[in-house]
Order: sequence, then structure tokens, then C-alpha cells
Amino acid sequence: MHARKRHVLNLLLKKLKFSRIVSIQGARQTGKSFLARELASQVLPMANYQTFDQSRVKSLAQENPQSFLSKYGDASPLMIDEAQKVPDIFDAMKYQDGSSPEGS
Repeated sequence: MHARKRHVLNLLLKKLKFSRIVSIQGARQTGKSFLARELASQVLPMANYQTFDQSRVKSLAQENPQSFLSKYGDASPLMIDEAQKVPDIFDAMKYQDGSSPEGS
């Protein structure tokens, strides 16, 4: 697979400057995962890419989503591919972001 110039790249980088949580959404097989891996390896050297397609990573996140996020706390950003496979990760992100009622 070859990398093409992505028009969304500049917008994505801008969003990451101002928001702790950014979602890449789109139809199947459109290059979302490729874009995230490309960002992590070439554009954002402090990024950490994890995918819930890997059973070990998915299990860790399912067992304790807060610990999973804390483990990668130094990543800037932490990129989670296939996040929908661990629905509790979204509440954990919300809590860590300080947006939950408990965090107010």
C-alpha cells in the first residue's frame, strides 16, 4: 500500500493541538487505520498506536480501562484503533479528560 497526500492531515493535526480527544471516523476500508499508523510513525514522534484488534491489548483495556489509559499517559497522543470493541474505554476517556460529572 502506498501513502497518498491526505487532505485531512492538516485538519487532524490542528484538532489535536486544541482537543485531548479526536475521533477519525469513516466507511470501512478507507484508510483510517493506515492514517493513524502513518501519523504515529512519521508525523507525531511521541504518539503511541494501539489496536483492539490485538487480543492482548483488547483484554487489558476490557479488564481495567482506566489502567489501560494510564499505562500510556505519556503518549502524545495515544491512538486507539477499533475503540468500539471496548465500549467502556469511552467512559474512561471522558473521566480522564475531566468532562465527567465526578470530575467537575
